[in-house]
Amino acid sequence: MRFYPANLDALLVELSNLDETLALFESLQQMPIAGVEEIVPAARTLLVHFRPSAIGFEALATQIASRDIRGKAREAGKLIEIPVHYNGEDLADVARELDISVEEVIKRHTGSDYNVAFCGFAPGFAYLSGGAGFVVPRRSTPRTRIPAGAVALAGGFSGIYPQASPGGWQIIGVTTSTMWDLGRDEPALLQPGYRVRFQDAGPLPETRVQVAAPVRPQATTVSEDYLQIETPGLQTLFQDLGRPGRAGQGVSASGALDRGALRAANRAVGNDPATACLEILMGGLTFTCQGQTVVAITGAQVSVEVLTAEGRFMRLFLYRMAIRSASVPRLPACAIIWRFVAVSFMSRCSAACPPTRWPRSGPPRWQRVTGWASRAEPAAFQYRLPNNRPSRCRVAMRSSPWMWSWARAVTGSAPKHSNCWRNRPGWSRRNPTVSAFAWRASNRCNVPSMASCPARAPQSAPFRCRLVASRCCFWPITR
Repeated sequence: MRFYPANLDALLVELSNLDETLALFESLQQMPIAGVEEIVPAARTLLVHFRPSAIGFEALATQIASRDIRGKAREAGKLIEIPVHYNGEDLADVARELDISVEEVIKRHTGSDYNVAFCGFAPGFAYLSGGAGFVVPRRSTPRTRIPAGAVALAGGFSGIYPQASPGGWQIIGVTTSTMWDLGRDEPALLQPGYRVRFQDAGPLPETRVQVAAPVRPQATTVSEDYLQIETPGLQTLFQDLGRPGRAGQGVSASGALDRGALRAANRAVGNDPATACLEILMGGLTFTCQGQTVVAITGAQVSVEVLTAEGRFMRLFLYRMAIRSASVPRLPACAIIWRFVAVSFMSRCSAACPPTRWPRSGPPRWQRVTGWASRAEPAAFQYRLPNNRPSRCRVAMRSSPWMWSWARAVTGSAPKHSNCWRNRPGWSRRNPTVSAFAWRASNRCNVPSMASCPARAPQSAPFRCRLVASRCCFWPITR
């Protein structure tokens, strides 16, 4: 048993053979180790993801090495029967390689039960061990496309392709069973530990393929406020927090690259932190806000240009992006998040939650608070607070207290801004972490929280925002 560091939070365990790998995998599942989040098995390795704050690399390796994995028989799991039409393109080549007849290949393949050793390669692709004990080489030249449902052999494994994909396994048949279906409670038909029994379904029946005439979708009229994408830039994607914990089924976590910035932008506009957003990786995004919207951009420091409905041009130097319709104060009509850039319609300075209760005279005067000069025109930034009293900030920043100095300006009056920074020794104005500035409010807010009552666009008329440039860097807004 050998241990290799795969990452700061991942450990790769190498074993001698498949039996030891499966025995260790079953042992870690039955008696889990505190701090281990996910285990991904393979033919002779286990990838163990863990929380470094809960357990260290050496301690984890010591506990894994103490497990007894010798002579352990795997318990029989659920039996899944798979009908197969044995008409594969490589069936004759497999028979020639094994020096038996085609009929004998089919008989032996259907005469023994296989075990699902592990899953990977693609969502729902199961590596089946045991069974007939065939050992055949992969194709010397992989195919660029193997159809979904193809039953194939390679090495000592048998497998079923859940979807059309490239591959180099020897195809011996095809099945009509759906291996991966998102409509099921468990999308994967085969899970590690299951047993699989193949059945000869005879010749594949002929089917007539009818090509339907293309149908053009009818144009829909958007009645709510929305964001219209003019140019997407080099790479702009809808992302959320991903799907962690599914790597054992061949599903990567995916999701946003900077999850901290995604959560921060959603919190800034009052969305759920896991709401899907737009992630802009290389810049160049141009969009138009149709109606009243709230936009937050977090992430890397970039330049943002805004053209209002009145023709006013502003250049903002802020952060990644989440938006919410101002007409729906609680539920997000549209959420965007943006990875290397962020505009929170608030201004670039460290911010935090002030005390829960303030006296009627307003917030206390924080010491060492100096005047702040906006890079944009100050007259463009005005907002209204409920009853002219300051709101409480709900933008959550982890593990550190924050201070916020609020501008108490109302519509029509000049805004008042002040600098603020992290209330912690060693931090100063040179360590800005969150973007903060506000637009003019078109109506009075009735929810006394900054997360639920963000600043609003000036009017229902559209305004345009354009990302000018982007840097490939992270901005630690949540650290």
